Amino acid sequence: MDQRIETLETRLAHLELAFDELNQVVYEQAKQLEAAHRFIENMQGRIKEIVDQSGNQPYSAEDERPPHY
Repeated sequence: MDQRIETLETRLAHLELAFDELNQVVYEQAKQLEAAHRFIENMQGRIKEIVDQSGNQPYSAEDERPPHY
């Protein structure tokens, strides 16, 4: 019986370690994702400023005629 309890405790310790490692990975990915969101928002703002300053309309693929016309 003691051997079974020791085996379960060992497995639990390994699972706790794996959980902590995965939790750290998720935390780091969330930080990276937030930084990417901020970067994209910043770039969208800069693009809007450039378009507004130039007075040109942004390129739209819908406005371009296909080559077979």
